[in-house]
Amino acid sequence: MPVNISVTDPISRAEKWTKRILFRPFDLGKWFAIGFCAWIAGIGGSGGSGGSSPRFGKGFSHPRQGGEEMRAFFERGMEWFLENFTIVVSVGALVFLLMASLWILMIWISSRGKFMFLDNVVRNMAEIKEPWNEFLPEGNSLTLFRLCFAVAGVGTLLLVGALSLPPFIGCIQAKSFLPLGLVGIFWAVLLFFLWILALGVVGTFLDDFVVPIMYLRRCSCTDAWREFLPWAKAYAGQFALFLLFKIVLGIGIGLLAMLAMVLTCCVAAIPFLGTVILLPLAVFMRSYTLSYLAQYHPEYDLLRGDTP
Repeated sequence: MPVNISVTDPISRAEKWTKRILFRPFDLGKWFAIGFCAWIAGIGGSGGSGGSSPRFGKGFSHPRQGGEEMRAFFERGMEWFLENFTIVVSVGALVFLLMASLWILMIWISSRGKFMFLDNVVRNMAEIKEPWNEFLPEGNSLTLFRLCFAVAGVGTLLLVGALSLPPFIGCIQAKSFLPLGLVGIFWAVLLFFLWILALGVVGTFLDDFVVPIMYLRRCSCTDAWREFLPWAKAYAGQFALFLLFKIVLGIGIGLLAMLAMVLTCCVAAIPFLGTVILLPLAVFMRSYTLSYLAQYHPEYDLLRGDTP
């Protein structure tokens, strides 16, 4: 059993491993191959884009006139919707199926990519085809877990929203924030925060520890979770400290990424090229989590020895 778990000791080992893979010697082709694996491993992650608020031409000249025009607008819209109900539902269902299929495909590709990237980091290689084929069962198992986890997460969010509706409706009907409504809003915000926190913790443990265990054992995602959870329970304090320290590392990585974008005139913001340019950061973080996991048991040391 481990005696001393540190969140800072793995930094030096991860730094040395990153230099070994990417700079000793420097090979541009190797960078592009590993960068490709890192890029597809990140497909399907969180993301979004901002935008300006839409403009609706001339503003309403008078509140009463505005209300009448708005009501007439919604009435016309409802009439059009009812008249074209079949077409709207059919097109909406088709768009939903296409978007859902694309999302599932992205999750599947990224799950395969996680093992490709991990394999190249562990073995100090620049392979694409070999790990893509070799870790097909593990990639499919990870895909299934991520899909189920996403569905459960959305279901939990809808439940939180349903529990939060009565206080909001009561405040709207009373046209004031009643004490009971304020309490309900507080609990709704708290539940939403806990939901976000749970998603972050499970996602971090999945990528940083469960995937390496799957890679090591060549097992399913659920079997890897069964092996990892006793460690997480026995060393809850150490893993909590790891999560906090990783936030600090994430801030530092983010600042370095922003600096790279400035120095490269935003070339580092281009999806694939950005991953290649920022590859040392990705390899370092992958090596850091592997080095941290290795402290719990010698079998978990995937970066052991001078020769990968």
